[in-house]
Amino acid sequence: MNGIAYFLIAILGIVTTLLGAILPLISQRWSLSTVQAGQLFSWQFASATIATVTSAWVFQKRAFKMPILIGIALSLLGVAFLSRVDWQFGRYCIACYGVGLGLSLPALNLAVSEANPVRRAASLSWLNAFWAAGAVGGPLLLLLTRNLDRFLLLLAIALSTCLVLSFLLPVSTQSTNPRELSRAAQPSGRLKLAIALSFAFFLLVGSENAVSGWASSLALPQFSNAYTAAAAPAAFWMFFLASRAAAPLALRKLREVQLMSGGLACAVVAVVAFFVVKNPILVSTACALAGLGIAPAVPVVIAEVSARLGEHNPASTVCFAAGGAGAATLPALVGILATKTGIAKAGLAVPMTALSLVLIAGLTSGKRQSKKLHVAVEPAD
Repeated sequence: MNGIAYFLIAILGIVTTLLGAILPLISQRWSLSTVQAGQLFSWQFASATIATVTSAWVFQKRAFKMPILIGIALSLLGVAFLSRVDWQFGRYCIACYGVGLGLSLPALNLAVSEANPVRRAASLSWLNAFWAAGAVGGPLLLLLTRNLDRFLLLLAIALSTCLVLSFLLPVSTQSTNPRELSRAAQPSGRLKLAIALSFAFFLLVGSENAVSGWASSLALPQFSNAYTAAAAPAAFWMFFLASRAAAPLALRKLREVQLMSGGLACAVVAVVAFFVVKNPILVSTACALAGLGIAPAVPVVIAEVSARLGEHNPASTVCFAAGGAGAATLPALVGILATKTGIAKAGLAVPMTALSLVLIAGLTSGKRQSKKLHVAVEPAD
């Protein structure tokens, strides 16, 4: 299963981050304002959120394979027509592949998590390392082709291959045991936990997409053209990939909350640096450090969702949907804030604030865990 799943999620990684890489190009082609450009993220991720919520029923009835198949087919449809449309219909193409991502990505994550119950965080880090490899490859492929239409054609061919391979993915299509579903759906005092994890997903996924999605456009003044500006998101995703790949090793020595908090502190500093620096090398470095810091956080939260709520619990689907809502909201807010202030990079205050909130929550959680551990090992009088 793993080999096919890794390939699928790598190509879906290109699709997920596609908008950030091509945003300067389609903004010019479609004559978009900053607010309109920001709204494209909402079209993609709001559609993904709706699809993820809807897929809760599909997960329970047909497990994970059906959402993967349908999701990849819709992603192919949206990408294939994107180069042939204008702003009016282009939004619907973006929404189409957004729905596809909303179905397929949670299904792949939950399927791999269920197949690796002992080392969930480590296995999910490896899976998402391949997703990040695709995210790195997208901007680099665009830089090599230097042609938007040719780039989208190659991506459509890759998605066609994914659609064929998804039929071979050895994931059960049988319904989950009704008793298991009943237990997963029963309220067990986990409402506060589900809300907290959903809020973390909202802020983390939203920040990830706000920084990476706007990196190319915000870095454009420091680069010669829109193709070379793709180096900024490429740097983000390259170090994002390295961080995801190194996470399983780091988790052998650090607790999950320690790894997440350290990474988020790095990311906050990097976003501030992105706002300040003007040199293209320093801009790329700031993007790289942001990717390095953000990367470990989402697998840690996914592991918490799987372990404490359960793969088949509808609350798990809500958590993924919250991530999509964050990705639909925060990048759009970046564009709105930039327009309101007249300063392009002012919108970076949005992901900086969001990451700071999760960092504070993580540090608070870490102190509570340390206190409980100290009490547990303290000898009795």
